[in-house]
Amino acid sequence: MAPSLRSLLWVSFIAITIVALVVVAAGLVLALQDNPILYRQLILRLNTAEAAIIQRIEDSPKILERLPERVIQKEAEARQLRVAVLDKNAVVLLDVGVGTSEPLPVFSSPIQTT
Repeated sequence: MAPSLRSLLWVSFIAITIVALVVVAAGLVLALQDNPILYRQLILRLNTAEAAIIQRIEDSPKILERLPERVIQKEAEARQLRVAVLDKNAVVLLDVGVGTSEPLPVFSSPIQTT
């Protein structure tokens, strides 16, 4: 038995709807993936954490002699960030906060010596 015109219209309507939803979803994913607002928010969070750590160290310079790791760890936990401290040769000295179970990427030396 040949399909009726009504069933063919329903199938074509459903197919067009699915294609339209896939195109819209793909457009949203691409638009949100390279969204500069997300990058700005991340940079703002990192700058805020950096300023808080520096402020705590400047307020109490003796803290560096006692527990600098604890200060950095508290700020990382409070701001839900992962903070890594590297030396001038890009060797990790401290790695605390969210996601420390995953290994850090390999960094090139952040300080260029001439």
